[in-house]
Amino acid sequence: MNIYSSLNKISNYIEENLFENITSKKLSTLTGINYYSLNNAFSLLSGYTIKEYIRLRRLSNSFILLKSRPVTEIAFMCGYNCIEAFSRAFKKLHGFNPKQAKISENFKFFPKITFKEIDNNIHNLKLEYKTLPTLTLYANGLEIEKGNSACIHNFWVEQNSTYPILQNAEIKYGLVDCKNGKLTYYVALPKRFSKNNIKITLSTGKYISLSYKSYNGLDFSKLSSDISSEYSLHGRDFDIEIYKHGEVELLYKTKDQEAQDNSKETK
Repeated sequence: MNIYSSLNKISNYIEENLFENITSKKLSTLTGINYYSLNNAFSLLSGYTIKEYIRLRRLSNSFILLKSRPVTEIAFMCGYNCIEAFSRAFKKLHGFNPKQAKISENFKFFPKITFKEIDNNIHNLKLEYKTLPTLTLYANGLEIEKGNSACIHNFWVEQNSTYPILQNAEIKYGLVDCKNGKLTYYVALPKRFSKNNIKITLSTGKYISLSYKSYNGLDFSKLSSDISSEYSLHGRDFDIEIYKHGEVELLYKTKDQEAQDNSKETK
């Protein structure tokens, strides 16, 4: 299953039926994926739930419709039961009230989302929530510039060739640290493999897990790069890559867990 292709089906269907009754059952039937997993994947890769995305696309398009139609009609078309709720949502997006749309020329455009499709590299993709126990790792790190994901692959090659214990390990870890606006990538193991290793302890927490089988584990750096560009990592704690017997897993801390962690830090 190519999850990108399935999500593009969803995006295209929403666009073609934007002001119709778009049901979770229809979207699930369209892709053959249960709605819970479909929504999680959409949210993970875009930063928006399917419901949020539909709402924002409708509000964006409503600006043009309001040029020639009454507010009451457009509010109903956008799924709002009262004008007040529609007006609040419209103003939050565009910066002015719906009645001003007739005379305004500037508005906030929320574009259609198209997912980058990766052919032949994703097999048996599985998406789930899981709790990660406290984990102590030893790592070598590399600071990278945004958009320079190719160096991640080269870093893995260099580390594997330098440290045979890393190359032969059954389980390997990649850590993406985006705190303070800087991006550092770590190659790690549960035991020390270099005198230059730093010790990193990952606290227990809830994560979104995206896992699949790949013909080449290092293809995962491309997927990680694509997800990073779609799902902003700025200011987040470590995101985790796990390589095990040809299987690749990506772990993102959930928003609920991030909120709990931030609350602890401010106390």
